[in-house]
Amino acid sequence: MPEQFLSQPYLSNASLPPILGFQNGGIEGGKADMLSKIESGEIDHLDFQAVVFKGGKNRNFYRFPDAEMSSFAATYEGRPFLRNHDEYDIDARDGTILRSFYLMGELCQDIRLTTRKGMISLLEGQIDRFSIGWFFDKVTCSVCTQDFRTCHHWPGREYTVSHDNVQTNVLCEVIFSGLSGKETSAVNVPAVEGTSILANLKANTVGAGSPSPTTSRRTSGKEKESMTAPILSTTPQDPPADNMPAQTTEGAKLLAQQCGFVLTAALNASNLPELTRARIKRQFDGQVFQLATLDAEIEAARTEVASLSAASLVQGPARISGMAASADQVSAAVDDLLGAPRSAGQENLKPARLSGIRELYLLTTGDYELHGGFYPERASLATTSDFSGLVKNALNKVVARQWEALGRAGYDWWQSIVKVEHFESLNDITGILTGTVGALSTVAEQGEYTELPIGDSPETASFTKYGNYIPLTLELIDRDETRKLKQYPIELANAGIRNISKLIAAVFTDNAAIGPTMADTGALFNTTAVTTLGGHKNLLTTALTAAEWDVVAAAMYNQPMLIKQAAGYYGTGSKMAVEPRFCLVPRALRKAAFDAFLNAWDVTDNKHSENLLKGNVVPLVVPEWTDATDWAAVADPAIVPGIVLGERFGIKPEIFIANRETAPAVFMNDEHRLKVRHFLAVLVQDFRPLHKSNV
Repeated sequence: MPEQFLSQPYLSNASLPPILGFQNGGIEGGKADMLSKIESGEIDHLDFQAVVFKGGKNRNFYRFPDAEMSSFAATYEGRPFLRNHDEYDIDARDGTILRSFYLMGELCQDIRLTTRKGMISLLEGQIDRFSIGWFFDKVTCSVCTQDFRTCHHWPGREYTVSHDNVQTNVLCEVIFSGLSGKETSAVNVPAVEGTSILANLKANTVGAGSPSPTTSRRTSGKEKESMTAPILSTTPQDPPADNMPAQTTEGAKLLAQQCGFVLTAALNASNLPELTRARIKRQFDGQVFQLATLDAEIEAARTEVASLSAASLVQGPARISGMAASADQVSAAVDDLLGAPRSAGQENLKPARLSGIRELYLLTTGDYELHGGFYPERASLATTSDFSGLVKNALNKVVARQWEALGRAGYDWWQSIVKVEHFESLNDITGILTGTVGALSTVAEQGEYTELPIGDSPETASFTKYGNYIPLTLELIDRDETRKLKQYPIELANAGIRNISKLIAAVFTDNAAIGPTMADTGALFNTTAVTTLGGHKNLLTTALTAAEWDVVAAAMYNQPMLIKQAAGYYGTGSKMAVEPRFCLVPRALRKAAFDAFLNAWDVTDNKHSENLLKGNVVPLVVPEWTDATDWAAVADPAIVPGIVLGERFGIKPEIFIANRETAPAVFMNDEHRLKVRHFLAVLVQDFRPLHKSNV
């Protein structure tokens, strides 16, 4: 889940309730006395309440949905209290958030400081401005309502938006949703004025007796917070009426009103039945109370409701789950032995560990003399799968996992520019063009309809079978070379994905870097006009720059629809009007491509401006390309596929094992053969979505 933080401190005068039962004024014993008790260890923590966030505009132009604020606030409970959002340094942590709630547009938190440094900073007035950090699932632009990370709007700018033929100016704000709390920090310079300390809650003295209530003074909007030492206390108690902070009639009314706000918020968040909430509301309504007293009453009500409703719970019949057959245990053990991911449903099994491939072979075949046969009377592991089946399944899993790992390393670059298709036979495949109908003809009244000229691709490709085998000798089994066997599927996966990468890369480098010859007699990449037979007009010789990319994009955009491969029709179709999406480069041009297409800012010619190509072009590094300056552009194959990769039995290579005692290799060579097979066909069916620059 992504994460973010926002400094939103402001000194607020909102009527949020402090922990009640404290007096306005100084802290018992004075600051000097408190500091000495902290240094001596007599006080081991200080609690205080603060406003850490307030809704409205801020300097970062961030916004949270109002509907999520109450649940968002609750997720901060138990999170750390830090300094300056330094989540990596343990010394930056000063305490923990005890309680967090959202009330009247403010996010309030009860914070406990447990470090000597933090408690001293609180007393010295250094901790008085706050900032929150959070996790989020989604971030949306307020202008276009799209994912902000992919749109082109900038926070703080106003944009003109047209809706129902009415134009309005909309301020761009970043809207975070799917929120959960991460941490709260003390900071110096906030993004928005407003957070403050509401009240000192209490200080805990080791071995202290009963409390003596007090509270700290709330500051005005612009004055600096002046901290005084909180009263030493270990347990909250309801204070006497004459010690309440409200010493006047107006103060008493305000305090009762604050308690009413807290009562309503707490009951709404309690999930108690309506009758129970009504009873608690009658009990506390109009009174001044401590939060601890209300919390205790709500918790007691939850226990009461749970006890009364337990008998009404509907329980269905018992179900048996988590069972596993012996075959599942063996399969899981083989997966663990060969380093393969377990099958679904076997993740929690705890099979006995196999010592190596030799033990597996002997237990599943009973072939203790290594004849290469199967002897069921001596096989200890009686399963429906034989040795070869167990090993084959595990190795295929390793191949799949290694394939994904190589893809993340960049060797699956070709998946972005080709259309992968499955075929049910090994017959030659024929290309199908996209964008071949230029326009419908006009038909006069009572006139005849004429035949619509439709383009078709004359390109074809044949399947090629790729494969090899690796010998799994009886000597290897007897020597228990499990590590070597575990490496085999990794090498096979490497060979399979690298082979596809080489085949697709060769489309752009064959025939002196102008590609294969097409059925129209022209090379895939040439400079001949499209109005001529074999003319493709998709080859340039200029180096990669942002400006040159625009030239290539315009050339591809202006490619005509191929309405018919015949004289008089070449290049006469309407514009294809498709922009290139992918830029293929060798490793030597990787930085140049990233600078041109991924940077948020364009600094070409010492001009600092927004990079309009960011998010519109995806650079891909081709491992097999050796020319340090050549590059290519390819359109999205989902719109106009130029290259088709056909597969017969799957895009990943298949693994087979021949290990029967009647197999010639077992009899003649004492080896089980680990065979890999791959049927592939690469078809270049359309030149229009492909463009090359041979520099």
